[in-house]
Amino acid sequence: MSLDKLMRGYVNPDLDIDMRAFNVMKSPVPCSSDVWISPSQSNIIKKTKMPGKRPQNGVKMVWEFLQYRILHELFKEYGERLRDQFRIEVPSAVGVQPRDWTIYTEFAPGFILSLFDEHAKDVSEVKHLNEITSPLESSIAIHLGIISRIKELEGIYHHDYSLSHLIFDPNTPTLNMFDLENTRYLNDKELVAAESRKVYGRWLRIARNRGADLRKLGCCYEFGRDIVPKKASVGYVEMARKVGEEFDVNIQITKGIVDGYDLSLAHPKVKD
Repeated sequence: MSLDKLMRGYVNPDLDIDMRAFNVMKSPVPCSSDVWISPSQSNIIKKTKMPGKRPQNGVKMVWEFLQYRILHELFKEYGERLRDQFRIEVPSAVGVQPRDWTIYTEFAPGFILSLFDEHAKDVSEVKHLNEITSPLESSIAIHLGIISRIKELEGIYHHDYSLSHLIFDPNTPTLNMFDLENTRYLNDKELVAAESRKVYGRWLRIARNRGADLRKLGCCYEFGRDIVPKKASVGYVEMARKVGEEFDVNIQITKGIVDGYDLSLAHPKVKD
């Protein structure tokens, strides 16, 4: 594999997917991509950048594909060290067609957090430690605490980190992070922490409007942070190197460069 080969298109060789057999889905939130789902592989979705939303260079699609691969593996490292009751994941990317502005990823079940009010009426409790039941708002606060701590430990800067890019499945429970086109390593803990605090603040406003106890949510959030004691043995930078070796590309995780191509990633800032 190489960047040239990735640019011509790649699909995980272990998967048998008919790339033409996808049915359109309507994204429940404003989205820069058209979304499709495979009827034969219900756990695979296809996302194609809309005209006018496409990056200047198709290598940007390769960057996002690689970020999904890197962070999927990194979050698995953390998952092995966390208690089974709490799962933080990034869907794995299984294919990319840069010339068609398309990426294929695993499907993440659950609901997008920005649409919480539309789904919360269907779920009132989730299972946690020692068979203790926890209100849904508190469970989400725990998972947001976990992911905020991982982001800070590893220097994961999302750039578009928001409730619209987080999916929570109360049945597992699992929190999935997605939309990684500008994600990179950033050696600025405060900026990484700030984008996480902003999302948590927005979550608090939703939970408060539903009558949740903010002090309890704060304790849950800190509990989530506290159960992530230290960095993974194979961290973000090292995982990027390993994935780069897998695909025979040089990933400069801080600068947003793949084999000399500068992707001009969005300037680091905390978005309003």
